[in-house]
Amino acid sequence: MKQTTPSKVVPQHFPTSYLSCSIKFALGCIISSAAIAHANEPEQAVKVLDTLKIEAQGNWLENANAEKVQQHAGAPSIVDRKRLDETASTSIKDALRQVPGVQVQESNGTGGSDVSLNMGVRGLTSRLSPRSTVLMDGVPLSFAPYGQPQLSLAPVSLGNIESVDVVRGAGSVRFGPQNVGGIINFATRAIPKEFSGTVGLTSEYASATDQTKLSPNICRWNAG
Repeated sequence: MKQTTPSKVVPQHFPTSYLSCSIKFALGCIISSAAIAHANEPEQAVKVLDTLKIEAQGNWLENANAEKVQQHAGAPSIVDRKRLDETASTSIKDALRQVPGVQVQESNGTGGSDVSLNMGVRGLTSRLSPRSTVLMDGVPLSFAPYGQPQLSLAPVSLGNIESVDVVRGAGSVRFGPQNVGGIINFATRAIPKEFSGTVGLTSEYASATDQTKLSPNICRWNAG
């Protein structure tokens, strides 16, 4: 009986260029099919989102006339920029001293008190302002208004303030925590559109020596 041996299979080696062309051809077919399918899809209607209304905090009363005062609970007061300039206020303390019912405590000379705010409303303690909600453009200045309301650090500059809004009494409860006496909101100035600046002249008189001192200063530069 004659035994046959299987023939040896010789592998076929295709050039690399053939394999590369095959892969490119397959990918081209897939991409073309996807593009055709996307083109045949019906065009979807554009969905228009609802209008989002954003209200700036600013002055809560705008002009404190009799009609607007009746619409706000509590005893509100506003010290605007015009009044600050007319009274020659040089610090936040000077601005707050113009508001009835607000007492401002001087710093005790320690390093921490130099960057803090010490003010109270309607007789409440004023050291580090723990019983008054202090806001800037409606945002609490204290890092933890519920747990640590003290203003150990208050980055407030009078040159950047447009107005100081104060609401005393129970009507301030809707503005946040720790407002037994009231709330104080610092409204900042709008971003300037044009380059401008202001220069001021400060005069000081010493009655003991009968001397007058004039100090020129650059109050503010606005870069548009």
